[in-house]
Amino acid sequence: MTAVTTPFFSILASSSSDFWPTSPLLLAVLSPVLAIFLYGLYLWTIGTPQQREHAVDVWIRGVVAGALAASVFFIPPLIGTAIIDIYTAAGGEAGNCLAPLRVDFDPNLARYVHGVENAMKCAIEVYEQTYRRIADTYTNLFQTSTVSGIFAVTSSLSMGIFQIALPFSGAASGALIALTAAKVAAYVAIAFAALAGLGAVLIATERMQTLGAVIVAGAMAMPPVLAGLADAIEPLAEKIPHAQGVLGAISNLNFFDWGKYVYGTGAVAEISAYTALALSVMAAAVAAISYALSRVPQHLSVE
Repeated sequence: MTAVTTPFFSILASSSSDFWPTSPLLLAVLSPVLAIFLYGLYLWTIGTPQQREHAVDVWIRGVVAGALAASVFFIPPLIGTAIIDIYTAAGGEAGNCLAPLRVDFDPNLARYVHGVENAMKCAIEVYEQTYRRIADTYTNLFQTSTVSGIFAVTSSLSMGIFQIALPFSGAASGALIALTAAKVAAYVAIAFAALAGLGAVLIATERMQTLGAVIVAGAMAMPPVLAGLADAIEPLAEKIPHAQGVLGAISNLNFFDWGKYVYGTGAVAEISAYTALALSVMAAAVAAISYALSRVPQHLSVE
């Protein structure tokens, strides 16, 4: 797939390498964790017993935060790999968007960071392409129905097209809204991934666990679900008839092929259902993980 050229991704583009500091997203994750360790070092260098005791407490929080921040980029590939293995074992073919999440274990965290980043870029591109295809076909149906209804000789054709357009309209309305929500969720997933280090620090901070847990849980659960959704709907989008110009559609008798629009309506309805189901599963997963993460400081005696 071609890269998504949006201003948002210009700040996330990685320069080349496997050397981890070249990833702005990875630096965004690690910076808050590094800051808490430096704060502990500052307290230790001041030298009073109370401040050194507090420095040790800060370092403990930093260790917890670092482990949580690292898990943000280890867990999505594990989930993505599990989904791919289950799907391929059932006879399916692995899709394009989950593929970046399938990485072998590597202590180089940058590989996992790039995997999440590329998976979300791929998912957003699929959502955008599917949205445009549905919207173009939707628009073309009604344009052709209107133009053909102007003349008496083609009025019956206009009514036939309109009857086909009605069920397509119902399916398309839900799909367009659902795809927009999925696209926004993918951007939120990237934002949560960038804020994962801050979220991990907040989990290790008194009375800030809930906010941090939501950020970290979103960074963990959202990428594999959204990438899997993109792979699921991409083949369905191919079943949607291509939009054509009004005159071209009439001149080549395209709209006498009613069957492909009926089947296309089914594909659009499936896209809407898959997207709604995936977003519901994602929300439930984020809620469950965030609740579990908010309990981490208590069990580790950070507080």
